[in-house]
Amino acid sequence: MVNHGFMTSSEVTDIVAIAEMTPGSLGINCATFAGMRVAGIPGEIFATLGVLTPTFTLCVLAAIFFKKMKNNRYMAHAMYAIRPATIGLILSAVYVLGKSAYFPQASFNLTSLLIGFTAFYLLTRHKLSIPKVICCAALLGILFCYPLQAFYLLFHPFPFSFSLLVYISFSSPPASYILLLTSFLSLINLFS
Repeated sequence: MVNHGFMTSSEVTDIVAIAEMTPGSLGINCATFAGMRVAGIPGEIFATLGVLTPTFTLCVLAAIFFKKMKNNRYMAHAMYAIRPATIGLILSAVYVLGKSAYFPQASFNLTSLLIGFTAFYLLTRHKLSIPKVICCAALLGILFCYPLQAFYLLFHPFPFSFSLLVYISFSSPPASYILLLTSFLSLINLFS
């Protein structure tokens, strides 16, 4: 983008920062914002399609290939051989994420462990859906890490909750992660 003169480097930095804050893939978000900046709505559409088309094409071709080879014994053996590697990759991700969540800076984090076990229990025993478990884990995180703020948000009217929410979000860096959930709690409080 910079080499072709479409944008300056500061504009590219701004687009990457905005794309990181919005939900979705960073590549798609960057392409969408860059296309919009360079050519308006048509640029946005074609830039997004340009990022999505190769991946979509490869996925369609892989699906066609797997459908045709579904009864092939060599393919069955290959898929059987891939399973241990897949399990190893999943366990590696669990180890890396667990180490950073449960042992930050070489110390034990009991709160994270309790939330993790609670989430596992809700998923396995009560068969709750993943979005519900994520909301429960976020709520537990707020209650354990910010008990006074959570109490205030649950038992005070909306305008006060909103002003406290703004105070929390600017006063402590981890609070930005709970901004959405506390807003949701404030809205529940408003309508209850």
